[in-house]
Amino acid sequence: HRETMHNFLWKRSNTRSRFQPVTTTTTTTTSSATSDVGTESVPTSSFNSLPPESAADRGLPAVDEYGFPFSDVITGGVELRASNAVVRRATKAQRTQEKRVQQCENLHRQQHTLRWETVSEKKYEEYQQAWIPLIKAGIPKQSRVNLWKHFSQLYFGRTHEYHSCGPSQNAVPPPTEDTYAQMKTQPASVDARRAIELDLARTFPNHEDFIGRGSRGQTALLNVLQAYASLDPEVGYCQGMSYFAGILLLALDMDENAAFQFLYTLLWKYGVRDFFLPGLPGMAKHMHIVEVLLKKFCPKLMKHFETLDCYLTLFIPSWFMTLFSQSFPSSFVMTVWDLFLLQGWKAIHRVTIAILLQVEHQLLAQDSLLGITTVLREMRWEVANIDTIKSSLRITVDNKLIRALHRH
Repeated sequence: HRETMHNFLWKRSNTRSRFQPVTTTTTTTTSSATSDVGTESVPTSSFNSLPPESAADRGLPAVDEYGFPFSDVITGGVELRASNAVVRRATKAQRTQEKRVQQCENLHRQQHTLRWETVSEKKYEEYQQAWIPLIKAGIPKQSRVNLWKHFSQLYFGRTHEYHSCGPSQNAVPPPTEDTYAQMKTQPASVDARRAIELDLARTFPNHEDFIGRGSRGQTALLNVLQAYASLDPEVGYCQGMSYFAGILLLALDMDENAAFQFLYTLLWKYGVRDFFLPGLPGMAKHMHIVEVLLKKFCPKLMKHFETLDCYLTLFIPSWFMTLFSQSFPSSFVMTVWDLFLLQGWKAIHRVTIAILLQVEHQLLAQDSLLGITTVLREMRWEVANIDTIKSSLRITVDNKLIRALHRH
């Protein structure tokens, strides 16, 4: 994949073991300002996540554009100095990013006024497919705030066979702009508050905004989750919801109200709520769908799993109940979410198949459950790339089969 460069370089301080930014003009000068999440003038590529051991070697910062560390500790490395080649690459990356932002804005402008119920099925699919090249190239961080809202509106412009939200006796109406402020003042149940408090420190523990009690990220996460628990007492809070809220806060620039509104959309309109109802009906449904699809696309691997008594419950729940945000680098996760919001659960099913196909030969070489677990744990840097996304888009899933599985 193509690598882009920040407009700043990083060097190791002589007094402490951490990276500090170096701004470059004609000559190299050191800046005392630290970088904040989302403030880089030259954003990184959509697929800039690299294995921990290569981040320092390639002159990348210790964190990616969303504030996640490339590794907990980056050791070694020499002082990096500006060069004409680095400046040229950064300038080219800047222009590429600006062009991509403009492309997203132009396509969004063309589509956002359309009434989807009046658009023909063929035209509707063309409008949806028009976003795929931009998603593969990488949606710019600053464009996601508007595009995720647009993707959800586009997805629900028509009825999709992948939309599944189980019936509820206590249906919650869509929140308004004032709902969040009202819910923040209403205390959630004791059990929900206790569970949320326990999960705050477990959610993105290495992210710069979520480190420490009272940090910006943990405070916003607490507010959003408690507000939703008050809004939907039938679900309240369930482990895994904190990752959904956390990703939304990062993508929406820590806008608590916007994250709260979008969390409702994910749970009620995309069927995510089914994963957190008593008995986890959504997990059982999608586990069955994925099992059928894997037997079709990865028959040897599924037979190998059966031989070793390796069940999909070993890894699928953590992938689906957090939409991959617990197990994979943020740049990959954000792109998977782009596809999910545009295409629904079909995208998640196909990405799951593509990930396992990427490491199928390694999994087949294992002769124990421990070996399978090790490969699944250590593969994230190998599969978090554009090839996996492209492979998932080439997988053809029979819509009739999926509809039948949903009815079953």
